[in-house]
Amino acid sequence: MIIFRLLDSLILWIYGFFIIYFDLKNWNNSKKVIKDKISELIYGFAYILNGLILYFIFGWNNLNEQSQNYIYALLFFVFISILLFLWIFNIIPTKIKIKKHPELLKEDAKLLRIPDLYFKKVENEYQKNESKDIIRDISRKLLHLLVLVIVVFGHEYTKSIESKLISIGLNSLAMRNFIYYSIAFFFLLMFSTADLIRNNKFELLPDWALKWYSKSLELKTERYTFISSVPFLLSLLLLAPFNNFTIIIVPTLVSCISDSAASIIGKNFGTHKFMKIGNYPNKSIEGTIAGCLTSFLGTFLAFEVYPISNITFISQVLISIFVGCAFFYTDVFSKYVVDNVLNVILPAIIMVLFVYFI
Repeated sequence: MIIFRLLDSLILWIYGFFIIYFDLKNWNNSKKVIKDKISELIYGFAYILNGLILYFIFGWNNLNEQSQNYIYALLFFVFISILLFLWIFNIIPTKIKIKKHPELLKEDAKLLRIPDLYFKKVENEYQKNESKDIIRDISRKLLHLLVLVIVVFGHEYTKSIESKLISIGLNSLAMRNFIYYSIAFFFLLMFSTADLIRNNKFELLPDWALKWYSKSLELKTERYTFISSVPFLLSLLLLAPFNNFTIIIVPTLVSCISDSAASIIGKNFGTHKFMKIGNYPNKSIEGTIAGCLTSFLGTFLAFEVYPISNITFISQVLISIFVGCAFFYTDVFSKYVVDNVLNVILPAIIMVLFVYFI
């Protein structure tokens, strides 16, 4: 049966087309910077490309037709469950509620549904209570760390039960990718839906979403666009077809550890700024150096833990240097694409070039 495979991919294609459509529709919105506009086009195409990869990937993983049908059916259950939860039990009831109670849209409502007033209130709360800002930063860093844990767990656990998986018609690679797709798109569909609603029909956000955004949204960079987890996960999933785990773990380390290190060091110890270098004069030199060093060390250690037979020590060092340089470019010079895309894609390109072509 091809139906579940097609439905899974169709869901991702629909989301991709919606993201592109609304991005183009809002292209002349002066509140959105060009970096966000171009990046959202990339998110849309990443959804479409991920849908295309998903359509074929379990065949590439050497599963028979019956096992593929089973996996695609399970994924469809995951996808449709989160969509039903969002639309049937949250967004549609919210629309009905505000239609019955128009006072919920007023300026003095307990939960503001007027975007500018809502963001102003959240901004004031962060200014009054700096600890909330710290808690938000910590929670965002922990979320990135959780992604790293899931990526490593998915690989290691499925390898450890390889024989059991084979006995039921599966294999470690297919099960690893199933874990990645089910967990990542559980969050991606939820985040993407909430962000599309927030940026286009703010008043339809459920109460829990309004409360969640007030505690997690980075107002400087995410107020009028998608939260950073969306491009990060979308980009990372594009690497799922690679059997070689090192190609996956290196971009993950750069995105999770190096980016966090740069942010933490920059905010707490950054005293010197890139005043005349790059596109971000307020970026701290200390933070960028921390990100570059952790990119180099993370890449080097990744090859120590997950070695590749055709990669020599010299190549290992060179790859680590190039990945560190890629982080520097992204952090200091990237002007048209968000760092959560480039911190995945650039290291991945470097890895693929060295592993397969150099």
